[in-house]
Amino acid sequence: MIEIDGSNGGGQILRTALSLSMVKNIPFRMINIRSKRPKPGLRPQHKSCIDILLNISKSRAFGNELGSTELEFIPGLITKRNFEWDIGTAGSIPLLLQSILPATIALGKQFSLTITGGTDVKFAPCIDYLKNVFIRTLNIDTDLNVIRRGYYPKGDGQVKLTVRPNGLAFKPFDLSIFGKLVSIQGISHSSLSLQTVAERQKSMAELLCREICQFVNISCQSSETKSPGSVICIWALLTHDDENVWALGVDELGEKGVSSERVAEKASNRLKELIKSKVPIDPHLADMLIPYMALAPGSKIKTTNMTKHIETNIDTCKKFIDIEFNVNDNMISTIESLQ
Repeated sequence: MIEIDGSNGGGQILRTALSLSMVKNIPFRMINIRSKRPKPGLRPQHKSCIDILLNISKSRAFGNELGSTELEFIPGLITKRNFEWDIGTAGSIPLLLQSILPATIALGKQFSLTITGGTDVKFAPCIDYLKNVFIRTLNIDTDLNVIRRGYYPKGDGQVKLTVRPNGLAFKPFDLSIFGKLVSIQGISHSSLSLQTVAERQKSMAELLCREICQFVNISCQSSETKSPGSVICIWALLTHDDENVWALGVDELGEKGVSSERVAEKASNRLKELIKSKVPIDPHLADMLIPYMALAPGSKIKTTNMTKHIETNIDTCKKFIDIEFNVNDNMISTIESLQ
């Protein structure tokens, strides 16, 4: 059984360990889970990741209680392929989907999950980023439909994920060259009571993004939500040799006391800086792609900087897979270990 020290990171170590444990059928024991955080141990959003795997498969877990700093996880076959799950809080749906997506891709059969929780919350990618940046870039045969939005604190957003088999589960990819900027797209969303907020976010973001790209199209959406909130997600579509199209993206949540224009400005400026730096992958997406690079030797990406999240994710992957990660000038590549 693999042993992992969870003291040097947060929930990402656990999510990656769960993902690779399921794909590679390797049990693990994690100690010191989030021990350096103000509230150490498993929080509801982490326990949900474990609970859903226990419910859709024959996996087993020991120490799966709130506040637990130790966990043993023994993976098992996925037995349910059409499932509904309610996180019960505004816990992040995108983060939970990150933890189960590799296992559903490896399944080789169609899998559908309808999940209720938070679609757009702090300290997590928003659902539009997951759909239009991460999944688009990963290029897997997947539908991700937002049924309704859920903001903090009440959540109650709902998303349906469908994964279809498409031959080889994990294929090497090369996202090391910036390529050609095709367009900038995005979504500005708010609860219905804040409709003008979404409109103002859209207007400002389009104005600023046109300074760097001629083709800008940001949609504006508002809907009934149990808690008020807003979010803007914008992404640059890139292509290399007119083949694969992937996205370089950012998101920003609306904040009380911060103007809609300022929220849009922060997102737009972040995206413009990424485009000007000529990197094909933003650091948040790089972190999310690391497990897929480990599962597909020969993959290569380039990002702006090596974050602590990327480094700890690489370390976690190497616990489960005999893989070499080469890092040079923010270029990350994987090759099979020669040992």
